[in-house]
Amino acid sequence: MTPPARRPLTRAEALGLATALTILAIDLPWSGPVNYLYTHYFDTIPFLAGHYSRFGDLCLILVGLILTLPVPKESGLRIGNIREHWKGVLLLTAGPVLLCALVYPRLPTQPFEKSDLSIWLTSPLAQDLMFGGVIYRLLRPHFSGYIHPRVKMEWALPVGGIFFAAWHLQNFATFPREYVLFQLVYTWAAFTFVGLTRQWTGSILYVDLAHMAGNFVPWYVSPGDW
Repeated sequence: MTPPARRPLTRAEALGLATALTILAIDLPWSGPVNYLYTHYFDTIPFLAGHYSRFGDLCLILVGLILTLPVPKESGLRIGNIREHWKGVLLLTAGPVLLCALVYPRLPTQPFEKSDLSIWLTSPLAQDLMFGGVIYRLLRPHFSGYIHPRVKMEWALPVGGIFFAAWHLQNFATFPREYVLFQLVYTWAAFTFVGLTRQWTGSILYVDLAHMAGNFVPWYVSPGDW
């Protein structure tokens, strides 16, 4: 017997689930079960020893893969339509990275000084699987219209950017308030505008490459621990 088709999520349900996933993405890496696994089984592995944040990222990556692999195409796990949009993709990925490389070394205070390499190696992938992969997939059926007839950007990007920015609210615990307020703005803008590559190609690959390269800049400027 063929199983009954699943009822599509309503807009309210999609927003509620996106909120729950955002909270999960914040809490899971620092949760009791993850901490227990790390301290009892993974703390002696060379790449992870003394680097709990890397293990937390890997756990979130695992959850992201579990949620994206059943529907890989819709979740952006593909090369996508790059031939048609390669110029726009190159501009939207290389531009912010170049801007970061020019501005960050000149900041009087560098908030990511001596960061762990997880800032660019594992954390971007964990975030992009959850937000560019899962949450974007949930929101797009309800926010697929263009924000303006002359602006071919779907509402799923600025709306999804709110959840991505909200993930960074946890930084109030470790960074200066003024910087985190600024970070909320630029992470929303990054998700919204670099996310056009997700809309154009259907892939999260180009968002993730830009995210990793952009985060690599502050780590390289003030090298942290390998």
